[in-house]
Amino acid sequence: MFVRGLTERGRRAVGQWPSQDPWAGLVDLLSQQIDQEQDEDKRTRLIKIRDGVLSAGRGIGVTLLTKYLEQQAGLA
Repeated sequence: MFVRGLTERGRRAVGQWPSQDPWAGLVDLLSQQIDQEQDEDKRTRLIKIRDGVLSAGRGIGVTLLTKYLEQQAGLA
């Protein structure tokens, strides 16, 4: 077998391919935004969103996110 360039696994390792765990990526992204936000009101809202994401659970969150993305793409 001859593989030219990076495989899916290699691309994932260097950040060129989506994570196998997009849920963790969403939580990480929200945490980064919280750390960078200077406005206390916006920061508080971001914390509430992150906490809601965490409490909703991975299964529910992935289902909701998938349905949202399908609607945006006109697939639903």
